[in-house]
Amino acid sequence: MSAKGCLHVQNLKRHPQNLDTFKWLHTVFVVAGSPKSHEIKVSNAWCRTCKNRGPFLHACLGCVYFGCHKHIREHTKSQKHNFSLELSYGQLHCTACGDYVYDADIDAITMENKMNAAEFRKR
Repeated sequence: MSAKGCLHVQNLKRHPQNLDTFKWLHTVFVVAGSPKSHEIKVSNAWCRTCKNRGPFLHACLGCVYFGCHKHIREHTKSQKHNFSLELSYGQLHCTACGDYVYDADIDAITMENKMNAAEFRKR
């Protein structure tokens, strides 16, 4: 995969609110650097269909539905929401491609979030 990801990621990035949603989800549910973020993650990170808390829990970028591996795939297909964020490692899954995708701009957001969390923890 190129550093520009798939065509669907390029479309996602054309809308700033999509990147804002990704950044917020990644900050709170993947990095969880602050006590408040950790509290939000613990309270909300569970599959809305089967109540499972993991592994492979994802959040839909289209509507912030949380689902296990099985239910997030069903949700994104039925709702025609192309992307979900895997909450353990922060990988972006493209439903249309059926795979996790890499994109340099998305990676820059994740690196910034990790650095900010590390700075917060030093305080």
